Amino acid sequence: MDLPSYNRVLWNNQIEESLQHLFILCPFASAFCNLVNVQTSSDLDPFECLDQFNQQLNMPFFMEIIIIMCWSIYKARHDLIFQGIQLSVLASKSFKSEFSLFTMRAKHNYFPLIDTWIENLV
Repeated sequence: MDLPSYNRVLWNNQIEESLQHLFILCPFASAFCNLVNVQTSSDLDPFECLDQFNQQLNMPFFMEIIIIMCWSIYKARHDLIFQGIQLSVLASKSFKSEFSLFTMRAKHNYFPLIDTWIENLV
């Protein structure tokens, strides 16, 4: 997509927004990572981060966790930009409600792990 600017929308500095910043390095994205108990590193590219998240979560449904985390980050940023709703980790409560939708289609043998994982969320 060709845009007039790729600079960060949420901050006033003139640094180009990137996939890594949006979903991994941004302070708000880092808070989400902490919410799901994964640590990030600025040294890694996004695909290496996925591998690292997989190792840290060690769950058969780790990709669903990451996808829902990214969706929740996107929705919170969207709400800030278009509705003026301020970013906060309280917005991360939407993560739990979005994740509950995943449980409706999850394999039954995942449920002991899902229940334990959700109980341990911050």
